[in-house]
Amino acid sequence: MTSAVLLRKIAKITDKLSRLQVIGPKSYEEFAGDRSIRDLSAFYLALAIEDCIDLAEHVISQRGYGAPAS
Repeated sequence: MTSAVLLRKIAKITDKLSRLQVIGPKSYEEFAGDRSIRDLSAFYLALAIEDCIDLAEHVISQRGYGAPAS
């Protein structure tokens, strides 16, 4: 696994988290009161989680760990 691949995957995660900061409300009340912000936040969070899983799968595969026994 090259560091370039890892850096690209980490950059994707960072991008999603940055987008969350940009759309994030200033207060809890704003967040709770704006369904669009909540939905978009959930979407970017889900994408970031998917990117984290992709990164983990890549590391596991490259290191040859395989599937857990249980």
